This record gives sequence, structure tokens and C-alpha cells, in this order.
Amino acid sequence: MKPLSSLEIPKKILLVAAVKYASKSKMQSAQEKGVKVFGWSTLQHLRENYEHFKNMTHHFIGHIQRNKVKQLLAYPIELIHSVDSAALLKKINLTAKELGKKQKVLLQILTDEEKEHGFSLDEVRKILSEKKNFSNVIFEGLMTIPSPKSNPRTIYRNFRMKRDKLEKECGILLPHLSMGMSDDYKIAIEEGATMVRLGSILFEERK
Repeated sequence: MKPLSSLEIPKKILLVAAVKYASKSKMQSAQEKGVKVFGWSTLQHLRENYEHFKNMTHHFIGHIQRNKVKQLLAYPIELIHSVDSAALLKKINLTAKELGKKQKVLLQILTDEEKEHGFSLDEVRKILSEKKNFSNVIFEGLMTIPSPKSNPRTIYRNFRMKRDKLEKECGILLPHLSMGMSDDYKIAIEEGATMVRLGSILFEERK
């Protein structure tokens, strides 16, 4: 694994290591080289590896089935990036209440029309206007995964502008933008990302 300094990520940007395809040895190497946050894509992978890496900060970045929410929230998940439907949000809020905790979340905005998971902006406006109904959820911001066919700079710039507009319209701060992966994270940072989700650039050998 290359040194983290070679990635040129400013200190104010949170690096979330997307560990979906990483072996335990590569995850261990990332930890030893200074990675602080692991982003899990499946509950199964988290379950298999949690005890070995329980001193890390844990985020969840993959799609979540509603019937898995209680099992997921049994772990100390600092932030869920991938809340992509009102039904899932309601389930997280209810489960967090049952567990006596408040769960930090990002709302996943759909910017790739070929994907099926994610909110439209109108849906997010509705959710945020009803935020009093989600007393066990803390809205930390927004997340997106653009189409690989799109211009990432345009997508990310528009995404930040939409976040700014939502803040004004809904009277709520949404401080975090989780956007940018291995191939476009530098562009995402330039356009306002506060978190980047990096997998292959960390864990795979690149020429």
C-alpha cells in the first residue's frame, strides 16, 4: 500500500477506506499506515472482521436491507453514508430509538439514472421538512455516486450547489458531502467534498 501522503488528501478531508474487496492483511496494512476509518459495504464483511479491527472508526457505505438494520446498529457505526429511501430512514430511526442511541446519517442522492437506490432532491426536501419525526437520527449531510459515464466535476459541483440550496430552504446544516472515489477523489475535493471513499487506490497495485 502506498503512503497516505502520496494521495495528497488535505487534513480537513476525511479518508474513508472502502474495504469491500480488501483482504484482512491489506486492511491491517492500511491501519498500520494511518488509516483511521473503515467503510463497510456489507454487514457480513463487518461481522467477519469487526473483532480484529474494533479499535477503528466504522462507517457503513453500502446498500442496507431494512431487515438488517437492527443487526447493523448493534455495532458502533459512526456514520451511515447510504441512507437511500424514506422507509430505510424510518427503520433506522425506530431501531436507534429502541437501542437508546442517535444514529448519524447521510442521505444518498441519486445522480446516476441507471441506479435504483437514492433520493431525488424533492424527496430530500420532504424528509428534511419533517426532520422532527426523526428524533433518533442526526442528519450530517449528503452522499452520491455518479455515473462513470458522467463528467465528475460537473456532477460534484452541482451536488454541492444543491446541498447549499437545501440548507437554505430547509433551515438545516448539512456539513458533510461524501463524494469522490479512487478515480476522481481529487476533483471531488476541489468541488467541496468533506469525505472521500477510497478503495482500489489504497488496496490494489496500480501502475
